Amino acid sequence: MGMRVVVDTSLLIDLAAGDSSAAVALNGLEISVSIITCIEFLSWPKLTEAGLPIAEALLDQYNTEGIGRAIRDQAAFIKRSFGLKLPDAVIAATALHLKAPLITRDKGFQKVVELIEVRMV
Repeated sequence: MGMRVVVDTSLLIDLAAGDSSAAVALNGLEISVSIITCIEFLSWPKLTEAGLPIAEALLDQYNTEGIGRAIRDQAAFIKRSFGLKLPDAVIAATALHLKAPLITRDKGFQKVVELIEVRMV
């Protein structure tokens, strides 16, 4: 496996929608996702009942990180300090906890200076 990264929901949605740039960006990487990313992805309005098993199979390929005390505390700090919405604060905290770059299309993460790296795709 390649380098470990944390992937934001926006990239998974693009991947599921057939965006080839998302597939290229994730190729060869060890992908981790926050449990929040899983919930956001599975509640994506364009996801149909027929597509649900495919979406679940996609998520099953990735490492899913739950919310323990360290991520909880870091997410609260990020939300207080940078004003991110709670789901984004948890995703950023997950990347920090795993010491992994965050891959996203959401520019809002760039204000979290503690992140190792925010890769915009």
